[in-house]
Amino acid sequence: MTKSVAFVLSASLALAGCAREHATRMAPPENNLAYGSIHFSGPAPAAASNVTAAALSPIAPERPIRPPKLQQLDLVGRWGYGSFLRDEDRDRTVAAAEKSCSNPYLIGQGPNGGVIMHLADKAEPVELAIRGSDDGHDYIGPGGPPGGQKDRMVESFDGHVLVLRWVSKEITGRYGTSVFVRCDQVPASADVDDEPRLSRTHARG
Repeated sequence: MTKSVAFVLSASLALAGCAREHATRMAPPENNLAYGSIHFSGPAPAAASNVTAAALSPIAPERPIRPPKLQQLDLVGRWGYGSFLRDEDRDRTVAAAEKSCSNPYLIGQGPNGGVIMHLADKAEPVELAIRGSDDGHDYIGPGGPPGGQKDRMVESFDGHVLVLRWVSKEITGRYGTSVFVRCDQVPASADVDDEPRLSRTHARG
């Protein structure tokens, strides 16, 4: 072998060795790959923890629906209306509601066994269900388990004065507790299509 050929082979081997060393240095170590994987999946353990915590958190059981003490025809008819924010204003509100029978609020008879009344912040009355509950109270609202945030709890009813309190504290804080004083006798039936004469207060709460 001539010196020139030996020199070329030696140079080639040296270059190949440098290339292998360069590639080894440039390749990320296994530990770096592992850390990279942990970095990108870092939020996942937190999300999993949240899901686990939510799954383990106690969920308030829905109240079963019981037969109500109040019946549809107990509520159907014309009522004087008022509302109060403070309990000490209850008696005065009852007296004022009784005087408002000249412009009564009509609770209509719904076709499905409920009553036609307003929900909070709704201008048009809809049929609401009357449901009993294990807590001993009746609730008037859109349906489903009693005690929902759109329900009103029957606080008291003596056949003449009906007091309804919104379940939602936010709605109660705006509209107060509703007082209805009967203006007529309990009807045997009512016309579902009869339109109530409403004030702005009636439509709101």
